[in-house]
Amino acid sequence: RKKENMADTKMEVDGSNVIQLIQQFLKENGLHRSLATLQDESQVSINTVDNMESFTNSIVKGEWDIVLNTISSLKLPESKLMTLYEHIVIEMTELREMSTARAILRQTLPMTLMKQQDPERYLRIEHLVARSTFIASDSYPDGMTKQQRRSQIAQALADEVTVVPPSRLLSLLQQAMKWQQHEGMLPQGTQFDLFKGTIPTSSNTRETHPTRAEKIIQFMKGSNAECAAFSPDGQVLVTGSPDGFVEVWCHATAKLKKDLPYQAEDKFMLHDSAVLCVSFSSDSELICSGDQEGCIKIWQMKTGKCIRKFGKAHTQGVTSVRFQGTHILSTSFDGTIRTHGIKSGKTLNIFRGHNSFVNAACFVGASGGILVSGSSDGTVKIWDAKTHECLNTHRPNQLIVGAGKDRGDGGEQIVPVLSMVPLPRRPDSLVICTKSDSIYIMTTSGVVTKTFHAEADDIKPDPTAPKGMPPKVSFLSCVVSPKGDWIYGAADDQKMYCFSVKTGKLEHTLDAHDSEIVGLAHHPHQNLIASFCVSGSL
Repeated sequence: RKKENMADTKMEVDGSNVIQLIQQFLKENGLHRSLATLQDESQVSINTVDNMESFTNSIVKGEWDIVLNTISSLKLPESKLMTLYEHIVIEMTELREMSTARAILRQTLPMTLMKQQDPERYLRIEHLVARSTFIASDSYPDGMTKQQRRSQIAQALADEVTVVPPSRLLSLLQQAMKWQQHEGMLPQGTQFDLFKGTIPTSSNTRETHPTRAEKIIQFMKGSNAECAAFSPDGQVLVTGSPDGFVEVWCHATAKLKKDLPYQAEDKFMLHDSAVLCVSFSSDSELICSGDQEGCIKIWQMKTGKCIRKFGKAHTQGVTSVRFQGTHILSTSFDGTIRTHGIKSGKTLNIFRGHNSFVNAACFVGASGGILVSGSSDGTVKIWDAKTHECLNTHRPNQLIVGAGKDRGDGGEQIVPVLSMVPLPRRPDSLVICTKSDSIYIMTTSGVVTKTFHAEADDIKPDPTAPKGMPPKVSFLSCVVSPKGDWIYGAADDQKMYCFSVKTGKLEHTLDAHDSEIVGLAHHPHQNLIASFCVSGSL
């Protein structure tokens, strides 16, 4: 994050140059009416020809149809246009093309201007056309021959035009994209939507579990991703780190998005303490982040500006944030769930009742009238979003009984609920990750409909465990694929476990990291998962 000197690399582009690029594109693609309209409205013209030699040769050879077509999109001085049209009328008269000569004399703008500005000159040409015979010495001015006059006009018009390489707009766009690929801002060998500035994504991809590491982001020594989230449009990945930075990445290149001006200048979104959670708005325009001191900030991703700050959203660290329409839903180490008004900047509602950290919460149901929260006290609570009343309390691990100092009511062992994700296509069901060897699908009525276990044969042996003790694993986080076909659990043996929702079986495991996994994030359209660990790799 060393500050680079950007002063020498900044260049200003004249707006008229941009218009000229568009005009060249319109001209080359035969969009002449659009070109004329743009020239008229902008008062900017492109006085360019494809080939200077061909242009002047057409004048010298008297190829007037070609010449007139070429100059139709040029902005030339009135005096030179009058001279050109005057000469064409004279040549048409010499060829006895009288109807053409009269049409040019009476129906063209340059000759109309001549009639208004230099009537004597116009009358001379009119008398010339009316004569029954043509006398060259009386017709061409200053005693010139026809060829000399052509050459003089060719030189005069050549001084007004320039030659520009063809397809400049497309060439510049291609060069810009090549530079962005070189800088790692665009992935190699992929389609790119130039108009939207995005990489096209397909939501029709058949869902399957990942099999290999695609890219690796390595954070600086002593830092790591504490949280991560993909944008709903699938274009970027945002991370929060213990040093307070909120950073936006191109997941296809595993590099920072340097096309965001503030990141290009090393001006990052920043908290005063560790960032513990991040989330996107549904339109991918806003980022919400929560930190260890209970502060929540809302940022504009394109500008990096903080548009709303809740300085004391919670009395302790914020464990999760979610956009919910015009509100932010948050949970905290202070044991509460809260909603905050984005416009008002105020805390609107507080839900109390958990006896420990609240790690996750979400609204469920078609109307969003039910709030579900999961806590380190081992419970999942169902709340009425309007009255704030706790309707039910469930313990996903209620069948697990054992001794220990952490016990809930009734002698049940407390098994913290670490993460909770709504199950796509099932509005009344959630995927519950507890600090155990099981992940559950549970309905809002408290019915566990499916349980996913880590198989003993797939668990990495713990060298510190007593001999003869069967290997055990505890899940730390979970995510669900966009269509709800797969559930992925990050475990304390540094593995990621891939479960099929349809079969309920463990289908695959991945050795994800060489240190404890902090969390997971699933891409909204692709079979792509971000996993991040305490040693600094993502």
